[in-house]
Amino acid sequence: MTGLRPSMYGVAFAAGLLVGACGSAEPPQRKVTSAPPPAVAAVVADAAIVASASAPTPTARLPDGVTPLAYDLRLEVNPTEVAFRGHVAIRVRLDAPTRVIWLHAKDLVFVESKYAGGTITRLRAGPHDLHGLELPRSEGPGEITIELSYTGRADKDQKGLFRQKGFLFSQAEAALARRFVPSFDEPRFKTPWRITLVVPKTDVALANAPIAKETALPDGRREVVFEEIAALPTYLVAIAVGPFALVDGGRVGRNKVPLRIVVPKGAERRAAYAVKMTSTIVEAIERYFDQPLPLAKLDLVSVPELFGAMEHPGLVTFASDILLGETRDGGFRRRFVRVCAHEIAHQWMGNLVTPAWWDDLWLSEAFATFLGDKAAAELGAFSDEALSMQIDRGEALAADAEPAPRALRRTIAAGDDIDDTFDAIAYEKGRAVLVMFERYVGADVFRTALRAYVNAHARGNATTADFAAALASASSPEVGRALVSLAEHAGTPIVELRLRCDAGPPAVVAHARDRLTVPVCIRYPASGGGGARACALVGERAELLLPATAACPSWVVGNDGGLGYFQVSGQVSAGTLPLSATTPGERLAFAVDIAGGVTRGELTPSVAATHVARLAATGDPYSELGALSIATAIEPLVGDGDRAAWGAWLARTFRKRLTVKALFGPRVYLDHAIRDALLAVVPGSALDRAVVTRARTILDRELAPGGDLDPGWIGITLAIAGHAGGKTLWTRLERAARSATDEDVLVAILEGATVLGPAFAQAIAETVLTGSLSSEYRVSALLELLGDPRTRDAAWTILRPKLPEILRSLEATDAKQLVDGLGATCSAPIRDDLATARSIDSSRARAAIDRCLAHRASAGLLVLP
Repeated sequence: MTGLRPSMYGVAFAAGLLVGACGSAEPPQRKVTSAPPPAVAAVVADAAIVASASAPTPTARLPDGVTPLAYDLRLEVNPTEVAFRGHVAIRVRLDAPTRVIWLHAKDLVFVESKYAGGTITRLRAGPHDLHGLELPRSEGPGEITIELSYTGRADKDQKGLFRQKGFLFSQAEAALARRFVPSFDEPRFKTPWRITLVVPKTDVALANAPIAKETALPDGRREVVFEEIAALPTYLVAIAVGPFALVDGGRVGRNKVPLRIVVPKGAERRAAYAVKMTSTIVEAIERYFDQPLPLAKLDLVSVPELFGAMEHPGLVTFASDILLGETRDGGFRRRFVRVCAHEIAHQWMGNLVTPAWWDDLWLSEAFATFLGDKAAAELGAFSDEALSMQIDRGEALAADAEPAPRALRRTIAAGDDIDDTFDAIAYEKGRAVLVMFERYVGADVFRTALRAYVNAHARGNATTADFAAALASASSPEVGRALVSLAEHAGTPIVELRLRCDAGPPAVVAHARDRLTVPVCIRYPASGGGGARACALVGERAELLLPATAACPSWVVGNDGGLGYFQVSGQVSAGTLPLSATTPGERLAFAVDIAGGVTRGELTPSVAATHVARLAATGDPYSELGALSIATAIEPLVGDGDRAAWGAWLARTFRKRLTVKALFGPRVYLDHAIRDALLAVVPGSALDRAVVTRARTILDRELAPGGDLDPGWIGITLAIAGHAGGKTLWTRLERAARSATDEDVLVAILEGATVLGPAFAQAIAETVLTGSLSSEYRVSALLELLGDPRTRDAAWTILRPKLPEILRSLEATDAKQLVDGLGATCSAPIRDDLATARSIDSSRARAAIDRCLAHRASAGLLVLP
């Protein structure tokens, strides 16, 4: 699964990868005709969910002893109706005499529950959507088939079955299949499925497997029966129904799998690039595994509005603007290849080999990211691969630097904890860790380990220990143990490096903190010219000898290629690296090491500012962006009394990047990155008049009646020129916000409006809370309002009394993100208020504020070079 998360650098400069969705309003809904009749409703009431003391109730996960062996699912759906009907027959194996069978269901009304031995008359309630089917007597050991008839709702929230613009889709990851089929909704159960859909006669019906047969029903609907698909966990079950057009993509891969691009009618032409590139992507992933694509068919399905993409076997769903676009649009081409390669890689990593439980999700998402990006690089889908890799690495390091970071492999109970696993740790950190190990053992050895892992666990489940064993077998036991230690460690690995030239041959003495073992590769100048490389597994102490040089080297790159997932602390990280001897990735990683030292309190802002000045003066764009990552780390430690001087100093230091041409006409991805990073730390009041005038002109155009309202330009122009806009500007922004139908536009307006200052905090807050923003976007806007020093105090005064109510209105994961995000405010009053709010778990936020305040206090007077 791919989605969107913010970048480590604190700026939205990965514009080429951002996903948005647009489209027309939904058609009028027909009257719902499939609600249960009164007689059925009475049966449901009689079969009320009650507790019973005859068997223990599970507390989180399904108990052992009952295993699903096969599902036969029938769904009666209509994309224009809210209600749907379902019937599922589940053949299960009972390991011992059993009276209660536990499974998952959510927001379903059971109409009838039975098995060959009689009617299931009582349903027992448990936590985390668990329901117990209480049999009239004990059954087993052996096999029985339970049959459940039920009704449910297809809403518009991308959970379970959902409807958009006359189409119906499913989204079952992470724990959402239970919303449209009572099931054993855990990834350890990989079970054969046979699916039947009853749909309107003119609609196309799709599922994971090819169609086996179709039948016209007397009531005018069609019954579509699909072939059985083997070894499928519930979270990968998928359907799509609606007036689609099917674009033939030919056959792909070694097994000549039929490919179709599934689009709304009229959009066929925009599927041309997907048709052109999918075969090439499949072939690239097949070469890596030396295996054919493990599918009977491959449909790529356009969804009008989706978080990103989802890897269902045989029925991969994409947000429409990822799948469909113009071939001449380079940004679209790069985005499609990268996302499609990720989802194709999932057909092996996650689908063919599935994590046994969500605590090992990283095995699925990190490998799909690693392999997808490897294929995308091979196909030229990165405009700047080094930059993209460092942005992703930086995002992971930022997540690892939080007060209570999460490990790659983490304990997941159930419920909302599952949704929390889809984060920068599982995706970006996981990918970076895999890149580091591949760099250390070599690409061939790593590929051998991965192939062995897939072959050993195909159509089954696996754990971190299983992959570590495969890696150990292909390399060494020490490497396998190092992988496990890093997978279970929460936080950034820190490696201390010290160059030693006074006792024996030159060497770098290394130490990994926190009792970790980290694969470290360094680079240094060779006596005969060029660079030489030295690698070691670094634990409590290691020496990396430098045999290629006879003298003490003038420089050492502490992270060869910038590809190691660790931060360097010590002498070699603070040395001067010559531009001519370093790669872009190394320059960016070096700067992030300095930024990490600031974040950890090991470097004062004044010392770090000297690195900002030196890197900015090089004129090298990668060094400039690195300098801005350091400035971003310094930013929260700048006191209110120093803020004006800090902003003015940054404006002088980066004056060549703050011209009209540089700000309004960046040519490449790297220039965009620098521009957006600058505007996150340099106030508009410090910019030249010509720049501000140009920004006002563009902003006026955007806000004019019938204007384009591009969210990117709104954010840029408000950052530059919004500070002097006052009430007149707010009136125009509020009018645009009230009429905006695109959430990206609305949140850009509200986040950008914080530049207006404290006098407008209440108006902005009210617009956020009363507008049409979804839960996720509401949190983003509120955190911007509270994170901006200009509006923080005024906004908190307004929002503090409403905080419990606000949290209740949000999705659980978004509510947690809002509370945790308050840690970035570095505000003692906010910390103190959170400490008195006993009903809110604010420990992470308060720890972050305490750390920031302590670092600010110890930083001393900010002295700028």
